[in-house]
Amino acid sequence: MFISHQEGTTFSSNGAQTNTDSMLVGFAPRLGVNLPLTALLSFWPQAEVGFGTVATNWTSGLGTNEHTRTRSWVQISAPFLIHPVSHFFVGAGPYLFHELSDADQNGYENEATTLGSSLVLGGWL
Repeated sequence: MFISHQEGTTFSSNGAQTNTDSMLVGFAPRLGVNLPLTALLSFWPQAEVGFGTVATNWTSGLGTNEHTRTRSWVQISAPFLIHPVSHFFVGAGPYLFHELSDADQNGYENEATTLGSSLVLGGWL
């Protein structure tokens, strides 16, 4: 389970201010395996399936707009990792994110698909 909160302020070209407050609550189990290729290099494919609810509130001088939606998604990633020292790694690789559903409180669907690359930095004790 995870909880994510974001806040921000934007200004339009005429100087109007809009404040955004967004909260995501969901569940996204992930499965992956680290496959050693050499003593310093490994491959770490992962797959994730997620489900969550997003509540967003936009406030400006013109009023407030509250919006909720329910999302489900799949994500796969395949970074290559370099292990320069024991218990530490840095890596990069492609990922694919695809929303299976993204329905708002009115039932409108707006699924998205993203293909990109990511950087990974980590370690363990």
